[in-house]
Amino acid sequence: NAVVVVSGLSPDQLKQFRVFPNPAIQRLFLQGDILAERPQINLLDVNGRILTDVVIEGFGADRNALDISRLPAGIYLLRVETEGEFIERRFIKK
Repeated sequence: NAVVVVSGLSPDQLKQFRVFPNPAIQRLFLQGDILAERPQINLLDVNGRILTDVVIEGFGADRNALDISRLPAGIYLLRVETEGEFIERRFIKK
């Protein structure tokens, strides 16, 4: 769950944003206050290419599920962006 890139977010926002479980098999859960702001969320490969925009099942600071069952096994980045500020989290799909 290491932070890969951060821009303009408070330390609290960084600590509170979680992506789990890691590694994941079918669903990845996102949690954090930044999600309440309805951010743009993208799934990227390890080379930084955007694979898709992410559709979250509901929004809010609570757990939000992302279906990753169709992804091939590998390492991915999840980018959460709001008002020009973003967090990227690396996760492994088994």
